[in-house]
Formats: sequence, structure tokens, C-alpha cells
Amino acid sequence: MYPPAYFSDSELDAALEVARATRFATIVTIDGGSILPVHVPVSLRSRDSWRDARRPEFVGHVVTSNPLFDLLQNSDVPATVIFQPAEGYVSPGIYDEKQRSGRVVPTWNYVAAHFQGALHLEQGEGDLRRILETQIADYEGAAGGTWCLDDAPTDYIDKMAAAIAGFSFTATGWKTIRKLSQNKPDERQNVTRWLDDHALPASSISYWMRKGI
Repeated sequence: MYPPAYFSDSELDAALEVARATRFATIVTIDGGSILPVHVPVSLRSRDSWRDARRPEFVGHVVTSNPLFDLLQNSDVPATVIFQPAEGYVSPGIYDEKQRSGRVVPTWNYVAAHFQGALHLEQGEGDLRRILETQIADYEGAAGGTWCLDDAPTDYIDKMAAAIAGFSFTATGWKTIRKLSQNKPDERQNVTRWLDDHALPASSISYWMRKGI
């Protein structure tokens, strides 16, 4: 079985926890026989708005020049939506077992949630604005901000909105992977300290902004 059972979880709440914590996803579809990956912010709709209480719904938007928009024009599209909030290299040099036997190797810990389902283009009256309001409330709330659509001039928002399209994603399957050294319980404290001390600067978006374009 891959991943091993002690790294994976099929419970919905576990997958939603990762999605809520991440808010940025990779959407993978097939376009004409080729894999089409798209990276976009995605928000979870509130449970009381799901059409089926057993199937979580997400919303997002893309610019109309994105190939995903063209793909969604004719019909709903099967997709996998991946959220990955954290990952990190683990050196075998930190294990106590290295001193005892030397029987250790490197590994990589990570957390991810995969949702399988279908994407749908939302083109009804008011759909796009509702999606934008959902996303803005989600992201501003998480960041401690207070900005909302009404803070900008209406004509400016209308102009910007004309270049984007809203979509929804209904999940029918999900899996969470938490590879967190569960197979080495006696070493987890060492691993946690290592990861705290060796966070890579490149994992921060500000690092890339300072490097310039």
C-alpha cells in the first residue's frame, strides 16, 4: 500500500484541515491527452452551502487566458486538487540510531491532501462576485486584514472581474498524507528540532521577491 497506512488518512475532516490551512492548491486536469497543472488559491465553501453534505465544495477563479478556462467551457472536468502546506528534508545524521548502528538513511517529511472530483465553471448571475467575496473573506480573515470588494471603486472591480472566471470544485474522494516520522517514534523530537532549525529560506515567497525578477 502506498503511502503506508501510518502516513495516510481517508477521513474528510483531516483533509479539510490541510485545505483550510493551505488555501493555495495545484489543480491537475487532462487537456487533450496532456497533463495540465494550474496553481491557484482555492477556498472551501461553508458546509451549509454544499449541495451534498458528504461532498465538500471549493471555489476559486482564474484569468480567462488560463487554459483551464477554455477546458471548462464545454463541460465539467475531472480533476485532482492538491494542497501541500509543509515539507522538509530530514538528515540521518540527527538520529540517535546513527550512533548506535549507523543503519539510517535520509528522508523527506511532508503534509498533503488530495481531493478527487469535478470542476464546474460558475457563470450564473452574481456567481463570480459571491466567489470573490468568499475568497476575500477567507484570506483577509486569515491574514488579519479587513479589505473587502466595496473598498475599491465599482468600475475598477468590474473591469478586473471582466478578465476572470469563477469555478467550483466538488470533491468525491480524498486522502491526507502526513509523513511525520511516525515510523520512528523515538526520533521524532530530534526531527522536530532539526526542522525548526533548518527551515529553508526558499520556502518563503519573500525570499524569491528579494532575489528580483
